[in-house]
Amino acid sequence: MHVVEINRAIPKFVSRSNDEMSTTGTAEWRPADQHAIRVLDKHSLEPSSLTLYPYAVLRLTRNNLRDGYTQGQLCVVQHIPTEDEPSLHVFVSPFGNRAFHADLTTFDFAGNGWHVVTLHSSPGHVLGSKRGVSARRSQCPVKHYVAATIHKSMGETLSRIVTCISSTDKKYALWEDEQVYVLISRVRNLNHITFTGDTESSLQALKTVIMRCSQWSLYIEHFMHQIVSATERPINVEIPRHSVGYVYMIVSIKVANCSYVGKTANLRQRLREHNSGLGAHFTNVSERRPWGLYCFITGFNHEEERRNCERHWHSLMLSRYLSRNNQPTVHQNYHLGLTVLERLRETDGDAQMVVCGRMNLSPVSL
Repeated sequence: MHVVEINRAIPKFVSRSNDEMSTTGTAEWRPADQHAIRVLDKHSLEPSSLTLYPYAVLRLTRNNLRDGYTQGQLCVVQHIPTEDEPSLHVFVSPFGNRAFHADLTTFDFAGNGWHVVTLHSSPGHVLGSKRGVSARRSQCPVKHYVAATIHKSMGETLSRIVTCISSTDKKYALWEDEQVYVLISRVRNLNHITFTGDTESSLQALKTVIMRCSQWSLYIEHFMHQIVSATERPINVEIPRHSVGYVYMIVSIKVANCSYVGKTANLRQRLREHNSGLGAHFTNVSERRPWGLYCFITGFNHEEERRNCERHWHSLMLSRYLSRNNQPTVHQNYHLGLTVLERLRETDGDAQMVVCGRMNLSPVSL
């Protein structure tokens, strides 16, 4: 903008605002004092001084559905105001568009859906202050389209980006590492991003925000740690439907080599009961929950066969381990189930074991 202002070869018009204040609500307006001007400079969308020149890229600051434009919509100056014609004529872009041609002097505005709108200097929104003073600014309802926030640019694919990142200046400070991802994903090539300011300061600001932990990043890290370091990982398998039911083995996600064998007619419901503290006494202990389904035997001919299968599995656990005050490992308990299955198949050839878990013997810390 400074280059435009000092270049005498560029025709330009400076539109200056008319700032007013009132202590009686919205009546008896008079010239604004310095306090009211500071309020307007801080909160008004329009600047106090607006330099206009042909093909300047602007953003509309008000809604006017009658003329077909809304606040934030992109526009380009067609004709600047003059003493004889104080109105501002602009090309208004189609709704939702925030991109424009590199050479606006040769761009076919009408052919690309842009339409011409005439703008006039008029009072904007009335602002209030803590002193009970109302203030308003009369200005052309536009401002220069010189910048967009990272959040505003989400979803856009831009040809070039010039930005500033700082860890000391609040205007250019980022507070989430996701903002860096949004920034770099707006262009097709990282060479199309230019960082202004000191290189070391920009790198330090990027490092600071990327290394910062938020409540969500800590939760995700905790969640991933639980998955990776769990003693058992689920395998996506289809549970076959069987009217007689199942004999299953579940393992503790928290406690290594802690398993339980039971029987049920509904695996999903029974697993929910174990994990909600409504299952067996052994599985209700909160330190052992949650539980994961490791394997199950199905294909029984009748209910008595299912009960005998569970009883045989329990008896092997007792005789080989529990009677010696030893808890079988998951793999040991699984192989006991295979032994039970082999005996079951002597009388029931339809019986099968389905494995739906995988042990993680080497927990990994993230």
